[in-house]
Amino acid sequence: MIGLIIAMRVEGLSSSAAQLPPVSKVARLLLISFLIRVFIIALWEEFANRGYIQNRLQAAWGFPGMIVASLLFATLHIPSSLIEYNNDLLKALFRFMEVGLAGFVLGYVYWKTRSVLICIAIHGLNNFIPQEFSP
Repeated sequence: MIGLIIAMRVEGLSSSAAQLPPVSKVARLLLISFLIRVFIIALWEEFANRGYIQNRLQAAWGFPGMIVASLLFATLHIPSSLIEYNNDLLKALFRFMEVGLAGFVLGYVYWKTRSVLICIAIHGLNNFIPQEFSP
């Protein structure tokens, strides 16, 4: 959506619904979105999930601790999924599996690299991908 707005603005086209914001405003919104999704959401979720929870569970249980941490990561996203999908349980279940798989991938990356920073970068990049490209 943002890419379309930017392209239309550069081409001098107008939107039928409303006037397009200036390019500087779009750039500012993109920067703010990037900072929030990477430095607030991804940073704290990864420090909590990988840096603390998975680290503790792995120390106690090894590889199964990573799986449990991935399931906890997915469980923490259930309330926002229910809100996003207007309490549609099937869509929320799909989102649970999607986030669980992402949590497993991030957990595996942490297990192999022992670097929360790499997990933050991957998580932040995933958060910044526009929702139009996800199911």
